[in-house]
This record gives sequence, structure tokens and C-alpha cells, in this order.
Amino acid sequence: MNPGIQKNSFGFHQVANPPSEAELSAYYGQTYFQQERAYSQTYDETELRYRETQLRLRYDLIAPFLPQDPAPSLLDVGCGEGFTLPFFANRGWRVLGADHSDFALRQHHPGYADHFVQGSFGEVLTGLQQRGEHFSVIWLGNVLEHVRDPLALLQGCAQVARPGGLMLIDVPNDFSVLQMAALESGRIDHEFWVALPDHLSYFNADGLRALAVAAGWEHCRTVSDFPIDFNLFHPLANYVEDRKRGSAAHQQRQALEQLLAGISTAKTLDFYEAMANMGVGRSIISVFKLPKP
Repeated sequence: MNPGIQKNSFGFHQVANPPSEAELSAYYGQTYFQQERAYSQTYDETELRYRETQLRLRYDLIAPFLPQDPAPSLLDVGCGEGFTLPFFANRGWRVLGADHSDFALRQHHPGYADHFVQGSFGEVLTGLQQRGEHFSVIWLGNVLEHVRDPLALLQGCAQVARPGGLMLIDVPNDFSVLQMAALESGRIDHEFWVALPDHLSYFNADGLRALAVAAGWEHCRTVSDFPIDFNLFHPLANYVEDRKRGSAAHQQRQALEQLLAGISTAKTLDFYEAMANMGVGRSIISVFKLPKP
């Protein structure tokens, strides 16, 4: 294991000496979104349908726990390219995205530039709290693993959630059962999921739940997603051994997750919940509720 990464008191792994807040703000504000990565590319129809399927599954995940609210609202912390904003806006929600940079949003959803606030997450949440703004749902999609102090971020989210409001957290499932088995059996030769300086925390379901509870949230439900790491156990599909196989593995994930969701999103979520309970699946998606006073 990377000696700079240690298991913390919550039970998940974390970088022992993370960059400062100023360094992270500069990195995400000036470099991260502008690099040649997904944020600057275009997506074909297959990818767009897959993203819509992912959002539909997550919406159905939170739906049973949503508070009664005649004017529902969403705060997407770390909105990136902004796909969540039109998904909810088209369902009648008031939406607001927040991120260090508007580069990705303007690339993919420029029409939502007026539904965006730029800045560090701490600054954004403090500003919203001072203005007395509160939201039905706080959305953290592949964000928490990037921040220096995830506990402080979840505490800040609690300050701008409505009583009984929800928080959805989507993070990679790292140092997982499948990853460690693949490493220990020699199917992979390194901890490919360690991504520095981008990822500072490496979550598991229990550790994420303990963190959120410490921040004042109640756990509702946890699921995983498609177990793409199954491919590591097939010599002709191992995308870590040969990076050129990564595209085919992703295409497989797209097709099968859409097939499953097309049969039933409810049954797919039940299937993914069982996998999450076993520590299986590439991501962890958890829903939490802010207790009413």
C-alpha cells in the first residue's frame, strides 16, 4: 500500500498529508477542468443515454425518501459538466450547481450558467447559509474523494439542507474486495485506483456511513453500481493489464446497466444494494437524511 495513504478513524483510507486548501483551489480552479479529459470532449448518443440511465437510477434511489416539498430544489456540489441540472430542472425542480470552475459546465450545458456559483465548496456553502438558502437535496457526485476535509464538507451541507432533506453521495469504491483480491492474486500489479493528487480519500460503504453520521446525517440506503472490476479476473478483459481494453469494458458496462435498468430500476437497485452489502461494485451511492429538529 502507498505509505502516504492510511486508514482513518472512520474506517476508510485517506492521504496522510493532503495539499492545502489554497493548493487545491488553484489546482481545480485553473488546471483540473482544463486538462484534456472528459470535461473537454464531446459525447456520443450511447454515452448520453448511459448518463441518463445513471441519473434515473439515482433519482429512483432517493425518491422514496424525498420530503414533501411543493417547490423541490437541488444543490449540486461539484456539478462539473452539469448533467444533473437539466435532469432535475426538467422535472420542475429549482437547481443550483457549484464548482471551482465553470469551464466544464460551459462546455456541456452553457444554458445553465445562470444556475451556477463558482468558488471553493466551503465558501459556496457559507455564502448560501448566510443568505438563508436551503435545499431539498444536496448532490455530491464523485466529489467527496477530492476534498481535503470531507467531514467539514458534509457538516456544511447539513447547514444548507432543509429539515428532512436528503444528501446523495456517489464515490468510488476503493481498496474493495475485488480490487484487493485482484492485487493479491497477481492479476494486477499496482493499486490502480490510487489517483493523486485528485483523490485524497478512498471510501468503503461503512466508512462513508460513519463519516456522514458524524456530520449529523441519518443513513437511508446504500447501493453500488455495475461491477466493472469483474473484468480484472478475465485475462482477455483485464483493462489494468492492458489499458486498450478499457473502452470495451466501459461499453460492456453501458450496455448491461441500461439493460438492467430497462427491466426494472427498482430491481436493479435491489441487486446493487446486495452487491454494496458485499463490498462489490465500482462505486458506492448512499442516501442520507437530515433529521428534523
